[in-house]
Amino acid sequence: MHIRIPIALAIVATLTAWSDRAPSWPHAGPMPDEAIDVPSSTYAPVGQGTKSYRPVEPMPWSEINKRVAPPAEPKPTQPAAPNSGEAR
Repeated sequence: MHIRIPIALAIVATLTAWSDRAPSWPHAGPMPDEAIDVPSSTYAPVGQGTKSYRPVEPMPWSEINKRVAPPAEPKPTQPAAPNSGEAR
């Protein structure tokens, strides 16, 4: 009687592995060993397009003022006409 249990377990284990059916996983998509097409990736540096904010030497105040000052108005070439004296 004690020998029947190990024999029965060996027979059950053998019969469960004896199958021609493909496994049913994964439920969606190709099997893990099948090759799939993926787009190729290109190298792009992480810092591409960034602006450098490294410390620089200070500039003279006159150059800084010229950069931020509004453009100067042109001086008139002809003198303004005098008032004709008409009252309105």
